[in-house]
Amino acid sequence: MPTVGKKTCSKCGRSLKETDFFKMKTGERCDLCKDCLTQYIDNRKPETFL
Repeated sequence: MPTVGKKTCSKCGRSLKETDFFKMKTGERCDLCKDCLTQYIDNRKPETFL
């Protein structure tokens, strides 16, 4: 089983497992954790998820 690293969310400042961050097309992990990113996205404003 591969070792999971830690990453700090730039919004909430929590140190979480890398799997708690979405992976982008480039292979890198997003700077915001899944919880913060989900709160940030507004389905009525497409520019929030581009």
